[in-house]
Amino acid sequence: MKKHLFVLGVCLLSLSIISCKQQNAPNTYSVIPYPNSLVPEEGSFVFNKKTKMICTLSLDSASQEVVRNFSALLNNVAGLKTECIVEEEKGEKNIVFFDLDTSIANEGYSLDIDPSKIIIKASSAAGFYYAVQSLKQLLPIAVYGDKESDSVEKWEVPCVHIDDAPRFSYRGMHLDVARHFFSVDEVKRYIDLLAMHKLNVFHWHLTDDQGWRIEIKKYPKLTEVGSIRKHTMVEKNFDQYDNTPYGGYYTQDQIRDIVNYAKERFITIIPEVDLPGHMVAALASYPSLGCTGGPYEVQGMWGVHPDVLCAGKEETYEFVTDVLSEVIELFPSRYIHIGGDECPKDRWKKCPLCQARIRKLGLKTDKEHTAEERLQSYFMTRVEKFLNENDRQIIGWDEILEGGAAPNATVMSWRGTDGGVQAAKLRHNVVMTPNTYLYFDYYQSEDTQTEPLAIGSYVPLERVYDFEPVPDTLDNDSKKYICGHLSYQKIRKDMNDPNVYKLWQNGESVGIFQFESQGMTNFMKELKPDCLEDIIAGVSLYRPGPMDQIPRYIKNKKDPENAEYTHPSLIPILKVTYGCMVYQEQVMQIVRDLAGYSLGRADLVRRAMGKKKLDVMAKEREYFIHGQTDENGNVVIKGCIRNGIDEASANKIFDEMAEFAKYAFNKSHAAAYAVVSYRTAYLKAYYPDEFMAATLNSFLGNLDKIPMYIDECKRLKIDILKPDINKSYTKFTVDNGKIRFGLGSVKNVGIAAVNAIVKEREENGTYESFTDFCERMKNETVNKKCIESLIRAGAFDQFEQTRATLLASFESILDTIQDTNRKSFAGQVTMFDLANPEDNVNELKYTFNEQKECSEKDLLSMEKEMLGIYISGHPLEKLRTQIESETNINSMKLKEFANLQATVLDEGEFIARKNEFKDGQFVKYAGIITSVKKKYTKNNTIMAFVTVEDLYGSVEIIVFENCYQESSKYLVEESIVMVEGRLSIREDDEPKIVARTIKPFGDNTQKILTIDINGMDEPQKDKLRGLIRFFHGERNNMPVQIMEDGDLKPCGGIYLTDEILKEFEETVGKERIEI
Repeated sequence: MKKHLFVLGVCLLSLSIISCKQQNAPNTYSVIPYPNSLVPEEGSFVFNKKTKMICTLSLDSASQEVVRNFSALLNNVAGLKTECIVEEEKGEKNIVFFDLDTSIANEGYSLDIDPSKIIIKASSAAGFYYAVQSLKQLLPIAVYGDKESDSVEKWEVPCVHIDDAPRFSYRGMHLDVARHFFSVDEVKRYIDLLAMHKLNVFHWHLTDDQGWRIEIKKYPKLTEVGSIRKHTMVEKNFDQYDNTPYGGYYTQDQIRDIVNYAKERFITIIPEVDLPGHMVAALASYPSLGCTGGPYEVQGMWGVHPDVLCAGKEETYEFVTDVLSEVIELFPSRYIHIGGDECPKDRWKKCPLCQARIRKLGLKTDKEHTAEERLQSYFMTRVEKFLNENDRQIIGWDEILEGGAAPNATVMSWRGTDGGVQAAKLRHNVVMTPNTYLYFDYYQSEDTQTEPLAIGSYVPLERVYDFEPVPDTLDNDSKKYICGHLSYQKIRKDMNDPNVYKLWQNGESVGIFQFESQGMTNFMKELKPDCLEDIIAGVSLYRPGPMDQIPRYIKNKKDPENAEYTHPSLIPILKVTYGCMVYQEQVMQIVRDLAGYSLGRADLVRRAMGKKKLDVMAKEREYFIHGQTDENGNVVIKGCIRNGIDEASANKIFDEMAEFAKYAFNKSHAAAYAVVSYRTAYLKAYYPDEFMAATLNSFLGNLDKIPMYIDECKRLKIDILKPDINKSYTKFTVDNGKIRFGLGSVKNVGIAAVNAIVKEREENGTYESFTDFCERMKNETVNKKCIESLIRAGAFDQFEQTRATLLASFESILDTIQDTNRKSFAGQVTMFDLANPEDNVNELKYTFNEQKECSEKDLLSMEKEMLGIYISGHPLEKLRTQIESETNINSMKLKEFANLQATVLDEGEFIARKNEFKDGQFVKYAGIITSVKKKYTKNNTIMAFVTVEDLYGSVEIIVFENCYQESSKYLVEESIVMVEGRLSIREDDEPKIVARTIKPFGDNTQKILTIDINGMDEPQKDKLRGLIRFFHGERNNMPVQIMEDGDLKPCGGIYLTDEILKEFEETVGKERIEI
């Protein structure tokens, strides 16, 4: 299941809207929602203290955890002694057997209960989890208790066969905690209810006029002021209040806890920060964010309020992006809900700043939308752009359609289904949440006097069940945008999935076949492809096509109506490529359609052009324009003129074809590339963890590529985990949304050793300690050298001993084990055999040489030595910002340039593409030295070849005698250096740098002005921002960074003098400044 596909949204509290409507069935089968198939059987299965839970070896760790939790639950509430066993089925009775079945849909399951055993099958951990929920619903209700029940005589379930899978991949619930605050325990209970009914999305409404409920560290007043209202209206009396302060909020630690709690129950939390309306609580906290400047107060009355965020102030957008920056750090959901509903425009119409922005943007009122509605669209588009840049996507209520929805927005249709229908027709993804069907704060009966207070209207349970989220009024193509209507497990046959094309549009093409280079990435970002035809054309134009056509192609795609054609007869041929010649087949079609060539003769022309056969081309030009007759005067080729095309146009068309044909791809070749590219992009879009793990595995032997993919994982917020003796396999694997390094990639650890380690672990359980591992490793392939390498790689870091302690102790421990084994084999009795069974045998047998843990630098050095790359950190990571500001080249750029050289066809194309780097160009490069090779020349002078690694790869540095004499003391492995020199570019070699100077990085680098803003009030911060902006210019000589809550954040640069420094000190305090 991919959590970012949406179908059915439910607001407030739904217990049963997932699958088919309930059919007639015995009361004993109270499974909610009712399964796709339920076949009653005779008898029942009874749990007892001998019941076993068995998992097959094929179950992953997450699935096994589901089984263990269910076993622990039964032991707790029923007083049983079930245990989870990982093995293959042995045909026993009285078992609950969990087996992997990849043919079952993701999140689906089968549940087969007979009197002797229960068999549960699924293809994912979520499927097993939902099967367990159905099984719990069949058990006595005491299963939902928290302690052992005395009221249940038999823990039995009726025999049945169930097959079930959700129709929709989004099964969501909404909870508004802004108007009515729910405690952490209450939220968790709510999540439990969602999980019990197999719902998988929790939509958490965290902000509104009546209260701000999420801690934002940069804006503390949001919770200090905005989380508390002084009173609340009594029932529906708008002029009567209870005069009781009311409030509460969640700390960021509490939110992280709740997010993890939901994740364990296969629920994704989508946070909502309602914008730009419903923000009075924020305005009360920071009045300058409003159009009038306040004063404002947190509302105690329900309804829509006229005060909203000011869309004319740049300060507002800074506030929004700051808030959302902290939100996306807390919530891993791909989607962020930004509201957009019920935003009155009264203040904007009167606000000078809002009106000024409307004029600046050229927003106009027309028949469909007012200028203010278009201003809200601008507001939302800016927010969407920010979230897209941070790998997130927006969802908003259907009001975001007013003024035009943001380009990639998903629309939640709450005011009926019309908004969803409109959005789907506009090709926006849609979540159907109509209030008239799915709002559970409406009355559920017509007897309103006996029900709790509700907002109004009437929605009985039957009406909820009758709701169909995919309207028949939509055509089949539009129905696809009612998100998830098509199975998310299959690649759409039309290859028009907008989520896939967003990767290219956002420049996120690392790992995508044919599209990894920076040049191709930039091309795609500018092109904004939205169909497979664009991808095919992109492959043809860039690899190694007529690159001079790229600007024209991009321009014409954006404005196809104004594309220019040399002659109207070219339109049917070139319209698909916006007037540009892109494929060899187009050349052939032009000569056939315009001049009457046969198919075979057209191919001869294509080949002649491609091979620049000038004599052949001169003859073909004549034939193309004027035609050809045979000796009898019969027309063989009609020519352009006979077909009504003037000679000037024909000449120009032939010239264009001749120039183009030098580089052209055939379309079939390009299309094959494009299909593979699309499929890899699809995998990255929907299965990023698995995709990146597979990509890393494909380049295990290529350390030039691995750092780039590790960096991409970091951008995707996928953690790369160190090798773990209890969790790693041979290759990179996915471990709960993270990627685990494989043992097979550790230096000195061969495949045979890994196989032995994994086999022992799977047969006899995880290794409890380092000594347990050593005792169980009797395979000769797991020798001392292998174990030392595993220690140095961090594979035993989960155990209590430090890495330094294990390195100092492992040989003596292995010797002790070997000695004990020899004595046991010889029949000798040792003191260990006489030990009291209650004694700690490990303490008797083994003595660890306790050592303080190695320094971070040493740990990283071991990691690099054993794995070939840095995983848990990088010595340069803390210097990333400084290096980027003080260098003009890195290894990734040079590697791309080298790859470009290898693919060019001739000198002309090479010249067109090599503008960025030239032989002899002065460069500045920084990194960590990984190897130094000294060499004496024929003249008996010394030189060196030094490999320097940065965050992306490595570059070879050539150091001649003069530079060597000056810098030899710095040429030490693991030293971080700055290299200044010139590029050496040779046609048959990788680009290198010939060093002029090499110095320790930091010796001759710019200092950084650091300003501590912890505890600083907003007026001081405003003054500080003003100073930084005022002294920022073209002559900046001092980078500036701010320190807040222990984090350092760059914020531009200034031109610093003693006088300017004094002004900063007077403004913020000398004690806050450090250089």
